[in-house]
Amino acid sequence: RLVDWVAQAYIDIQEEQPDWEWLRSPVSWDTTALKQQYSTTDIGINTTFARWKEDSFRQFQASAGISTQIQLNHEKSYTAFRDEFLFSSKTLVTGRPLYIAVAPDKSVMLWATPNDVYTVDAEYYKLPQILAADSDTPTMPTRFHMAIVYKAMESYGLFESAPELIQASQGKYNKALNQLRFEQMPMVMGSTSFI
Repeated sequence: RLVDWVAQAYIDIQEEQPDWEWLRSPVSWDTTALKQQYSTTDIGINTTFARWKEDSFRQFQASAGISTQIQLNHEKSYTAFRDEFLFSSKTLVTGRPLYIAVAPDKSVMLWATPNDVYTVDAEYYKLPQILAADSDTPTMPTRFHMAIVYKAMESYGLFESAPELIQASQGKYNKALNQLRFEQMPMVMGSTSFI
């Protein structure tokens, strides 16, 4: 039971916020000429992928080098992207990609359709890590690992019908979680606080 409570506590913490900093991961891939859509399988992250950090996309022409890197415009929703760029003769436009959109299946759509090999750099958020083997270590920063213990203690207190243990563990957990949020949540622009 204790092992299960600890494993579940860590999953609960990871799912507490959608954008913990420690779950951010960089990824890079090369486009294929005349291929517009790239799935997470094409990119090689399908087993760890949770969602894109949509403001992180950049690209450069592979043959020209990173000095030609530009940011890709991500301001359009998939519906707006589809209505503007996947319509009529615009679907035939090839060239340097300037826009991206994330399709409902989480694949990346580029416009214009690449006419050459471009290297795309981006970031995504990983799925929650599941502690399964005895040697597994949480990827969460080490100094916050006690938050997992406090969350697991709450489950133990519920199992034992021990309100004093539940209250003590919740107090310690909330304090640890607030510290974790302060350090591991994205900063609000122009502020030193978290969302």
